[in-house]
Amino acid sequence: MMPTRVCIVGAGPSGLYVAKALKRYIQGVKIDFFEKLDQPLGLLKFGVAPDRQSLRQTGQKLVQDDFRFFYNVTVGKDIQIPTLLKDYNFCVISCGAESPVSLKIPGDDTLGVFDSLDFIRWYNGYKYIDTSGSVKRYFNRLATLGRPTTACVIGNGNVALDVSRILLAPEESLLDTPKTLINDISAANICKVNVLGRRDWIYSKFTNSELRHLLNSPSLLSVVDPSVNIQDSTNRILQRKGDIYKSMQGNWGSEKNKILQFHFSTTAEKIHEEEGQVARLDVKKRETVHFTSIPCDLLIKCIGYTHNEIAKELEKYIDNKRVFSSGWFKSEGKGDLSATIRESVELAKLIAGSSH
Repeated sequence: MMPTRVCIVGAGPSGLYVAKALKRYIQGVKIDFFEKLDQPLGLLKFGVAPDRQSLRQTGQKLVQDDFRFFYNVTVGKDIQIPTLLKDYNFCVISCGAESPVSLKIPGDDTLGVFDSLDFIRWYNGYKYIDTSGSVKRYFNRLATLGRPTTACVIGNGNVALDVSRILLAPEESLLDTPKTLINDISAANICKVNVLGRRDWIYSKFTNSELRHLLNSPSLLSVVDPSVNIQDSTNRILQRKGDIYKSMQGNWGSEKNKILQFHFSTTAEKIHEEEGQVARLDVKKRETVHFTSIPCDLLIKCIGYTHNEIAKELEKYIDNKRVFSSGWFKSEGKGDLSATIRESVELAKLIAGSSH
């Protein structure tokens, strides 16, 4: 009997976890990866914050000897899905989503407004798309202001927390980061980060473990305005999250050199510039009609990603019979690693059922 052959488009976390699960559910399965870069791991290498090295080590363990990797191959450009299906029983498209989503507000193109991937790639030394230079130049520009600066991070998921944490991180926590980059972040003198989410705290996608890590951080103070109504919940996970936010409310009014403030039910309405760069952000609470203007020397968007033109073409082949999608390609940049692992296992079971 011929072994089941599966090709996976993208050798990032989703594809690797699908492959791991397929080995468990399909005996003798043969798995090949087609990866546009010259190395595997994707976001496990270029999307993990420098103070989360254990995640990168986890990724290395997923690259198994019996997988075959074809690098520098862009599926949809160098080779097409119908061609792959001639040699493989199934195809899993897990090449992520990396086109930024616009805020669609005035000033979105102002100097000093970046997508989270630009910033993340900069601090992880991503060499494949040249956005690092513009981020570095802007941080050098912030250093010339000669005063404490404020950043705004828009988004209510763990990516927003990673970005915020790195902006406020002490040098000793960035052990796997080039010294020049540490110097750039330090010289920008960011002393406060405002994290803005358009929905209520109940719907924030931060994991409790990440919030707890922030709450217990000796290097920064996490705060929530005491006026925010943190209700009790019968859901155990939500109750714990609410308790963490209540502890952050208890920090209100305390002083520390580095502050991270969470703003819920808050939408960004307009970006203002002064002297050629972002200076202020108009925001509006959901229950009001009035705008509030807050200082903003740097704005980073963590609001998800969408597909580029090649990925949009790949979508057309998904039939959930022989061609499947997974990870951020499926969710368009939403979901944390734990969700990716769960969904990868479920997809592997589905494919295993179809292979009989």
